[in-house]
Amino acid sequence: MKAIRAILSVAVLGVVVLGAFSQAPAQQRQQKMTLEEWQAALDACNQREAAANARIAELDRQIADLRRQIADVDRQISQIRSDISGLNQQISHALDAAKSSGADAVILDLDLAGGEFAAAQLAIDPILDSSVRVYALVRGKAWMAGALIALATDSIFMGPGSTIGGGSQGSEAEELSASAVRGLRSEFRIVALHRDLDHQVAEAMVDPELAIDGLVQAGERLTLSAQQAVSSGIAAGRVRNLDELLEIVGLAGAEIVPLAAEDELAYSGTTITVTNRNWRDIRVFLLHGAEGSMRTRLGTVTSMNTTDYEIPPQLSVLGSRIQVLAEVIGSTERAVTQQVTVQPGLVIEWIIANVISQSNYFIYIRN
Repeated sequence: MKAIRAILSVAVLGVVVLGAFSQAPAQQRQQKMTLEEWQAALDACNQREAAANARIAELDRQIADLRRQIADVDRQISQIRSDISGLNQQISHALDAAKSSGADAVILDLDLAGGEFAAAQLAIDPILDSSVRVYALVRGKAWMAGALIALATDSIFMGPGSTIGGGSQGSEAEELSASAVRGLRSEFRIVALHRDLDHQVAEAMVDPELAIDGLVQAGERLTLSAQQAVSSGIAAGRVRNLDELLEIVGLAGAEIVPLAAEDELAYSGTTITVTNRNWRDIRVFLLHGAEGSMRTRLGTVTSMNTTDYEIPPQLSVLGSRIQVLAEVIGSTERAVTQQVTVQPGLVIEWIIANVISQSNYFIYIRN
């Protein structure tokens, strides 16, 4: 029995071995086919890689375009915020100068067909709080933001052919959302009540859904002629010129001191240069006003780039103090310079490091 088992084992082994030898050519053929398939797969991968690289290059171009667009928007935002801050500073400066010099009144010579409401909302606070009387002389248009500024003054006087209110159809107010209209209507109402004016007339200047018999129907914003402004009580009177206004308010013969832009805001020629060596993009802000309470966005500096900012005159008044703030986009990291007193030819050069706390800046006066 043992011999039989041994023979059977050998026989089985032989079958297995012979079977293995008999299958070898088929396996070799199978291996050859697999290599061909691998080569085909490799070629396909190379094609996909080339397509992916082309797509990445296209995305890089799109990102570069978007960055340019963002930079353009940043410049526009910076200009708008500069205008907002500038208007507020100009009015505040005029009122401060009038108070310190003992002037009897400040007269705002208005011809403003629209403008930024944010600027007007900042500008009306010093007007409403002023201890010096403030009058508005509307020589042309006082529309929308211009109307809000005029309503904030102690009295409005309308020049020949002047109008006040929401402006003509097709002007910028039609772009306002319903929520913005509600907010502005509230603002117009508050200012009108503060000056004991008809708040419904004031609200109709910004809300086209408010109808007033004899003045405006629903679907239109109220715009008043000089005569309508007087008859509705919004304006105190019609005048041909500044002398007539001064006579009405009891200041006939008073000395008139024009406050020109170059007088009120001496330009320092301030330049801020930001070099971004951080691998991420950064946003740059100018801190100004009392204790840096006002923040104006200058723009975005992309990674490994340098941007120069010429600071507008209204933001770099001689003798004022400013700081520069940098924020890393997509992060809470930030850095700020020390306060610097604005002088003629001031230059601030800031090099933003990859570790933003290690950034360095240089301050000097350009000859």
